[in-house]
Amino acid sequence: GKLTPPPPRPPPATLVILNNNGGNIFRRLPVAAYEPPFTDLFLTPHGLTFEQAAAMFGLAYRRVETRVAFGEALATAGAASAPHLIEVTTDGALDDQIRRSINQVVIG
Repeated sequence: GKLTPPPPRPPPATLVILNNNGGNIFRRLPVAAYEPPFTDLFLTPHGLTFEQAAAMFGLAYRRVETRVAFGEALATAGAASAPHLIEVTTDGALDDQIRRSINQVVIG
């Protein structure tokens, strides 16, 4: 029988992780109005990055904080021959304000 060549390999994966320092989904609950218990019991900021996780799995790593830096990191990862992890750091409180503003416009 004839040997058929293996199918072409897919391009390497690029993982994008949004890091808002933990727990910010709870800002959507009424308990968010009660400080300091809200931050202490629900937000639980961790102050961690995913750099060590990327290293543990042999992934190229880049942490970005701006849209321009994210575009550059994505272009670099897309042209690479190895998997990448891009960590996008965000401000959870600002993210929630933006989400609320968008909801007001959409919902009316």
